[in-house]
Amino acid sequence: KKGLLKLWNIILILSTFILVIFGTFLTRSGVMSSVHSFAVSDLGPAFLIFIFILSGISLYLIWLRLPIFKSHKKIKSVSSRESGILLNNVIFVVICFSVFWGTIFPVISEAVRGSKITVGPPFYNQVNIPIGLILLFFTGVGPLLVWGRTSKRAFFRNFKLPIIAMIFIFLICYFLGIRGSAMISFSLAGFSLSAILKEFWRGVISRKSQHNESILKSLSTLINKNRNRYGGHIVHLGVIIMFVGFTGHAFDSEIEFSLKNNESINFNGYQFELTSLLPEERPNHFAWIAEMKIRKANNDFITTLYPEKRVYFHRHPNPEKRQPHSELDIYSTIKKDIYSIFSGLDENNETAFFKIMINPLVRLVWYGGYILIIGTLIILYPTRQNVWT
Repeated sequence: KKGLLKLWNIILILSTFILVIFGTFLTRSGVMSSVHSFAVSDLGPAFLIFIFILSGISLYLIWLRLPIFKSHKKIKSVSSRESGILLNNVIFVVICFSVFWGTIFPVISEAVRGSKITVGPPFYNQVNIPIGLILLFFTGVGPLLVWGRTSKRAFFRNFKLPIIAMIFIFLICYFLGIRGSAMISFSLAGFSLSAILKEFWRGVISRKSQHNESILKSLSTLINKNRNRYGGHIVHLGVIIMFVGFTGHAFDSEIEFSLKNNESINFNGYQFELTSLLPEERPNHFAWIAEMKIRKANNDFITTLYPEKRVYFHRHPNPEKRQPHSELDIYSTIKKDIYSIFSGLDENNETAFFKIMINPLVRLVWYGGYILIIGTLIILYPTRQNVWT
């Protein structure tokens, strides 16, 4: 729309498609061991050849049409919205490359050195958490920048309230004892959230004063009149809420323990009591069902969970062919999720083994995803003019 970054956009689009095919190659070829991999097949070489063909054709088409992809304009200022969008793209590309490298490095290492190297969560956390925090910051910065150039006056006017919100949440986190990346993430989420809400509030108040409409009517008309802009703001809002949900991972806690009937254990402000352990034979498996009551520290009842320990092919004469499986049960609220996993059973001692995981703010990841989808649909929804033409 602005005559900028044409070649950049084409490269991102083609790279996305090629990487999707590459992901299929990884899961189908058997070159790496993963829970996401399918059974080993002979499709790997075919996909690899296809990737090389796609890359060659893409590079040739880019070279052939290079004059068409030349930008008619240039980014005028670092403080422009165009610059913010480009930087946002670069951050996503860096995240993509870090995941790509972490995935492919063990394969390259095994091929060159003959030894397997595992790249686990610590690598991705160490690399992507700082990059993700920068992305969260620019999620709020982008809407506050002006096309072309942001003047000092506009910069101060637009950023004043979000910066105050960021400092306020930073101080709250400090006094609550929240430190590290979680403190930074919550503060930046406050910055970006206030920036997005400020844009909506400014538009609604302006329209309300001009047309004497209610706030809801003004908001609805505002979004409908400029779907690209405000649909994009809704997408940003969803991303911010998802980041708050991601930050809850910093407060995860878990414990493994064993219990007999009517025994209990206290963990993280909750009491977990095993009240019964019942066997049940079903059409395709045998299950032990645990009844576990959860109470708060003050003995207030919360819920009852029913995790199961199942054994598929339990009648098979060869014990190695029997397939044990843990069917977990979840108590979910907007504040936290409590996962109960029935790990194993010692029938002789009538002792059951459990794992409890308490993960805060998981629901916000889902809610943020729903809001992101709504914003995307608003942007994609055709206008009446487009429908008739």
